[in-house]
Amino acid sequence: MLVSVVIPAYNESTTVNSLISTVKKTKLPKGVNREIIVVDDGSTDDTYQILKKISGIKVIRHPQNQGKGRAMASGFAAARGDIVLTQDADLEYDPKFYSELLKPILTNRAKVVYGSRFLYILQRQKNVSFLKKTHQASYFLAYLGGRIITEVANLLYGTHITDEATGYKVLTREVLNLIKLESKHFEFCPEITAKVSKLGYKIYEVPISYEPRTYEQGKKIHWHDGLEGLWTLFKYRFSRLHYPRSLSAKTNRNLENIMCKICGADDFDIIYPERPEINSLNPKELFSSSSHKISVEQIVKCKYCGLVYVTPRFKPAVVVRSYSGAIDSDYVSQELARLATFKKSLHLLAQYTPRPGKLLDVGAAAGYFVKAASAAGWKAEGVEPGRWISKYARKKLGVKIRPGTIHGYRFRPNSFDVVTYWDVLEHVPDPSADLAKASKVLKKGGLLFVNYPDFSSIPSKIFGRKWWFILSIHLFYFTPVTITKILEKHGFKILKIKPHFQTLELGYLIYRLKPYSELGYKIMLPIAKLLQLDKFHLPYYAGQTLVIAQKK
Repeated sequence: MLVSVVIPAYNESTTVNSLISTVKKTKLPKGVNREIIVVDDGSTDDTYQILKKISGIKVIRHPQNQGKGRAMASGFAAARGDIVLTQDADLEYDPKFYSELLKPILTNRAKVVYGSRFLYILQRQKNVSFLKKTHQASYFLAYLGGRIITEVANLLYGTHITDEATGYKVLTREVLNLIKLESKHFEFCPEITAKVSKLGYKIYEVPISYEPRTYEQGKKIHWHDGLEGLWTLFKYRFSRLHYPRSLSAKTNRNLENIMCKICGADDFDIIYPERPEINSLNPKELFSSSSHKISVEQIVKCKYCGLVYVTPRFKPAVVVRSYSGAIDSDYVSQELARLATFKKSLHLLAQYTPRPGKLLDVGAAAGYFVKAASAAGWKAEGVEPGRWISKYARKKLGVKIRPGTIHGYRFRPNSFDVVTYWDVLEHVPDPSADLAKASKVLKKGGLLFVNYPDFSSIPSKIFGRKWWFILSIHLFYFTPVTITKILEKHGFKILKIKPHFQTLELGYLIYRLKPYSELGYKIMLPIAKLLQLDKFHLPYYAGQTLVIAQKK
């Protein structure tokens, strides 16, 4: 295992020799070797001359000062290590913490580690010199700026860090290969934070001590760097990053690359890049009605029609086979709450149909909508690929649920008054083929009800990849624009598009938050149970949209 220590240096002749000596002597975990890369960023003092005389390091020279961001980019490009660790050249950060910084990565607990000055203070109540210096007017502004940037990063990216501006940032090669550095100056730190967060990596912090120097001693960061850092956080939060295309389909025979299912194009922008965990995914553990495995797949947006979808993804046969064998006790635990949602949906349906008729629910799961519709006078049936859950529907609810997909049965053309897709269209391998079949079995003037996670919704924009509908079971992400395009393609006209509210137990909703915040889950669930609110039926909106369409 090789760790590359990257040190940017500009006019650090008084400290660089001592620092490198300390870095060389610092003990590393067993089996870890080091390389030291120093980037002299156009120093006008004796820094470069001193570096040339030091053996056992790699020196990169910028003819002119380009800024810390550019120096870091040069150092990263030259690094050969499995892990890259950033080290300032001014002795404010002590290399004695290298082992602690590397430990979370070496024990597979993290892929990104920050050394936190403030965590050190909170946990150990030490570093008195640091606390004293924060009261000096000149340094207090830098301290306050760092705190503000940290809180803004937490707000924008959903992180839970205490020290965004730390000089100790440790990244694995896997993460580094996905990041293209663009910053020139001190906005390097917010850029790293923004990009690793958008990639979906959790930032792990370890406490470190800190001995700040004054501006008289050579401290270089100023108030305008803080403003640039804030702008960088906002810029990357709401802009699209550029990532390399996934090659997983070439090495995993269960995966396939697909073209856009609306326009057939194969040219896209990558919204969220693929994570390495895709190679360890087991489709049998992913595909069930209520699965909430956070997506690690590559999610893209068609450049021509705007459809957002997953590619590469599991082949259709693998998806259907996995759904077929799934046992989904989580879904059926919410029977009463789901029935409450569907009863409200039937009230809406009644506004568009004069009397109950024949209804087909595609992806019926445990048959709750079919049950509610039958009770309301509809001649309702459903299809559901899951054998276990469709059997549950037939035995427990006594409803007609056929095991399989809509393509597995020869329904009579023009035989249904209504076809519904409740939380289903985003799951199917080919929504265009499904809608073509739905159009075929619907009578002229028949209704289609589809609800879906809306990729253009406010929750989606706020939470990004941490939006709770970015899941491995979801293969497509529609918006009102793209759902309209695909429905019109198959002979439907849009009657209404509206936000869709559902009802689930409060305790279950808290449980669904567990993958995103273990701490929040552990705090909120006991409180809900203590107050006897865990079974409370809570109507909620998390970014779903309902479209009502009619066959022309």
